[in-house]
Amino acid sequence: MHADILVALVGKVRLRPDEATGFLNAFASVLRGELAEGRDMAVFGLGSFKIVETAERKGVNPRTGGPIVIPAGKKVRFVPSRSLRDAVNRGQAAGDF
Repeated sequence: MHADILVALVGKVRLRPDEATGFLNAFASVLRGELAEGRDMAVFGLGSFKIVETAERKGVNPRTGGPIVIPAGKKVRFVPSRSLRDAVNRGQAAGDF
């Protein structure tokens, strides 16, 4: 997937491969940093990345079938923008919305 995005950036935005790699690495670093600090991050035309708290819950150990307790924690939730959802539902190319 990372390579697919790089190829698309090189072709559509006319970045050199090293520039595209640098951009993706910087974006991922900023996103990780913001989320680690507990801040949501929105990307225009793409969507929002949010931290959500999960409650402790019961589960099943897949190896033994016995009950286990899954501890409370945090997870990242991605909520796509309306324009992204609409483009996907219409079958448009990524750059056409």
